[in-house]
Amino acid sequence: MTLLNGVAMFAVLTVIVPILIHLRKRRKSKVVDWPAMHFLTRTVTSRRRGVTLENLLLLLLRCLLVLLFVLAMARPAIESGRTFSWLIFFLLAGCGLLLLTMAIVSGWQLRNRIIGVIAAALLFAVATATLSVGPASLVDSEMDRDIALVIDSSMTMTVGDGEASHFEKAIAQTRSLVETLTGNSTVSIVLAGPITETVEGSPFRNLRRADEVLGTLAPVAGDSDLGSAIQQATSLLKRTPNTRKQVLLLTDDQLCAWESLENTLPLAGGSNAVAAGERRSLPKSLSNGNASLPAPSSRPSQREDEVGFETVSSAEIACAAIVAHMPKKTTNVSVDRLEIKSSLVTAGRPVSIEVEVRNGGSTTVQNVAVKLLVDGREAAADSLIQVEPGVSSTVRFLQAFPKSGQHVVSGSIEIADQLSEDNRIDSVIDVIPHLSILVVNGSTDPDPAQQSATFVQLALDPTSLREPPNGDDIGNANRAIIATSIEASRLEEIDSLESFQLVMLCDVPRLPIDAAERLARFVQEGGGLWVIPGEQADTSFYNHWRVPQSDESIMPAQLGQRTQWIGEPTPDGRIPRLGVALDVAGRPFISDLFERGGHDLADISLFQFWSMTPSEQAIVGMRLTNGESLFAEQSLGRGRVLVQSVSLARRDSTFPATLGFPVLMHLWTHHLAASHTVTSNIEPTSDFLTDMSERMDPTQRIGTLQLSEPSGSKREITVSWEQDSPVAQVGRVAVPGIYELKHAKTGAPVTSFAVHRNKDESDLSAVSEDRLSEVSRELGIEFIDDVCQLAAPVVSETVGAEIWDTLLFTVLWLLAGESLVTKWIRSRRKVAPTKASESNGLQVNPFPVAPFATAMKSSGLWEDVSKGESVGASVGAP
Repeated sequence: MTLLNGVAMFAVLTVIVPILIHLRKRRKSKVVDWPAMHFLTRTVTSRRRGVTLENLLLLLLRCLLVLLFVLAMARPAIESGRTFSWLIFFLLAGCGLLLLTMAIVSGWQLRNRIIGVIAAALLFAVATATLSVGPASLVDSEMDRDIALVIDSSMTMTVGDGEASHFEKAIAQTRSLVETLTGNSTVSIVLAGPITETVEGSPFRNLRRADEVLGTLAPVAGDSDLGSAIQQATSLLKRTPNTRKQVLLLTDDQLCAWESLENTLPLAGGSNAVAAGERRSLPKSLSNGNASLPAPSSRPSQREDEVGFETVSSAEIACAAIVAHMPKKTTNVSVDRLEIKSSLVTAGRPVSIEVEVRNGGSTTVQNVAVKLLVDGREAAADSLIQVEPGVSSTVRFLQAFPKSGQHVVSGSIEIADQLSEDNRIDSVIDVIPHLSILVVNGSTDPDPAQQSATFVQLALDPTSLREPPNGDDIGNANRAIIATSIEASRLEEIDSLESFQLVMLCDVPRLPIDAAERLARFVQEGGGLWVIPGEQADTSFYNHWRVPQSDESIMPAQLGQRTQWIGEPTPDGRIPRLGVALDVAGRPFISDLFERGGHDLADISLFQFWSMTPSEQAIVGMRLTNGESLFAEQSLGRGRVLVQSVSLARRDSTFPATLGFPVLMHLWTHHLAASHTVTSNIEPTSDFLTDMSERMDPTQRIGTLQLSEPSGSKREITVSWEQDSPVAQVGRVAVPGIYELKHAKTGAPVTSFAVHRNKDESDLSAVSEDRLSEVSRELGIEFIDDVCQLAAPVVSETVGAEIWDTLLFTVLWLLAGESLVTKWIRSRRKVAPTKASESNGLQVNPFPVAPFATAMKSSGLWEDVSKGESVGASVGAP
């Protein structure tokens, strides 16, 4: 038994008060010589025994009153699982009290009385040893509490044992827990998905409503952020009224989820997350159903001024989790990635599309059919002969889109496995009618073969060289790139650059100030700029070309001297050739080009080049074999700027004569022009904003749109207008799939976007028991098997129930009992005259009254008591 206020036990010494009163009032027997006394010996002896028992009962009641009152003030608590200890205490203390009162009241010899007192003291000492002083608070298993339910809603929670999924079992567990809560308890519900979601209405004070909401929950086909969910749950518990606060985490033993949790939460002692889980072998500390929590140094805690798990109040938050286990044998093949190998897609231009398939199970799969779908229709198909566990395989498709606009491209597989939700991945592609490029020709050389603009048009849009000046747009529908060439001196005649995605400065020595500022704004607003300096380039202009407002350099590299290559002769007298280094690739599309091979870029010879010094934020896309930069790129505002060190004139290199030249030109062109595009494929987020400038008419000023989610639900979103740029405030998007934005009134489609899932969620690898134990030690995690074990207290609490109120109630009954016993003893010892004597006014006694009364009084067995006078003090009782 635990005493929550052990200091009050010092008042137990007051039990000596009724004993001292008894000893003080007790009179010794006096010997009275009376010849007839021997006739009454038997009567007196019998009466003395009765009086002794009466005194013993009265003293016992009064001592017990004092002891129980003092014990009630000490706030004794009967802990769960330790009911036997309090029975031992009361048995030993009761025997000691009985022995003590008998030694005081009875007529034992002095030696026996001393032995009795010593024995009573020993019994009291043993009884006291069963007591323990505990914390200042105690948790009653039936008391009100605040529960925060953190439910893993990730895709792997749909795995089950054939009868029910892990998610369904988790919901059943939580609903059974809610049924056991008392009326003033609260329930908060947090879904741990890709984005942590607090169920509307949390914390629920209406437990029936909480139970109904739990029955409507469904898993999300994505991963789970357990760390963020636990932090959100503890935040909710700060606003709840009860002192007992608990977090219950229901998840599975997927390896990536636990690794993420370990990386998110601090170590024990600086973290607050305490979790518990469904284990194959329950720890010994939990064998009695009550989780034994770590010491305070390793207990998670949360303070108001930090993002953690310890509240500023004295009440701590106890956490537990139920962890379901993955099947030992798992089969799951997933489509993890769908990538369009082009930054910009134009109508009619074939693009490479890669579909990555991975085996996230524990068994080998064979003959996996892989399909490419465009707008829901099969466009191409292939198959994988065999995929080993943990191995990824990539299938490549070449696909052209005949029409511009948005298209949904999907990669899917046909296989029966444990997770069907990851057998398909969707992406949204924006296909533009064509790519518009403005080619600014600054060369004064009359020979077209010495003009960089000529080779740019040949590589990107050969048709533009055959078109008559100011020709119409007949034939533009079949052109993926439309290049418009203009002399540098006529650049100011272009009213607006917004109709172009890319501007290329070919052999332009310098630009007028107005034209330079227009180009700077064009790039900052999302356009692309490609600078190909010729031999007449003004290095002072390019090196000092800056954004007017921010004074930021526009060029990604400083131009140095124009150098003619003269290599050191080899021992055999040959001059080494200056070429392109194929081991340096600053962009993924360059790496793919080098890895695929089949190009002749290694045959390029360079004769003259500009030495360049890239800035710190620049990316060197390619280098020359002498280490000099060939391409340097940087981002500027929403756009990109690229500069190359070699012009395309035939006198400077053989670059335009290679087969790899047009390929490289197309790759860089689409990369630079794609900087202004709005991404339509995103990761789960809680605050998604999308630019609608190219989707909505600024003259209509539409304020709301309707969002259709993959689950089929619909909601209205707000469109904010900043000047003439509309921004759709979509907000939370967590479920993987296709989202559609439509006009709220007409239902006409406006735009679509896709939310991708975390590919790690498809890996069904389970965390090992040893690793779970290690995580438990590092994060201060405890594990339980069932919600009935959610009685684990926090560090400063003890599980059980206080009995001080029961003891005080017993004291009241004993007080009433003592009063009744006193009256009963008084009535037994009261001397009353006979009716005959009272009627005659005579004192009639069978024997001389005076000597007998004197003898009885002197013996302490009888004394006259006046009406209303207490008997206890007269007979020697306290």
